[in-house]
Amino acid sequence: MPPADPVELGEAPSLLAALADAKAALIDGADLEAASTVGALEARVRALLGEVRRDLRLLDLMPSRAPSPAYGVFVLEGGIATWPEQLGALGREGWRLVTVVREDERYAGLFEPRA
Repeated sequence: MPPADPVELGEAPSLLAALADAKAALIDGADLEAASTVGALEARVRALLGEVRRDLRLLDLMPSRAPSPAYGVFVLEGGIATWPEQLGALGREGWRLVTVVREDERYAGLFEPRA
């Protein structure tokens, strides 16, 4: 018999965020080999989470669409010329750009999850 509440994969977003932050720090420090290793780990975690979600849906233990945050705000680093790479990375992580806002001397993108 299915549980009363849907199964949550609670800590997955913070784990993925930690991996993404570690990868970015390694890239900034020019340790590309380690960044590649962390990137591969991040990809493995994402793939495994996808498999787990699919299996839970097949067992009717998870709703077909898990709740997701309504929006995310990410600071865009560097000059405008560096934004396509940053936006592409966020797109691969499942975010879609809604708008760019300026605060003082910084720019940030407002993103929503891809459907």
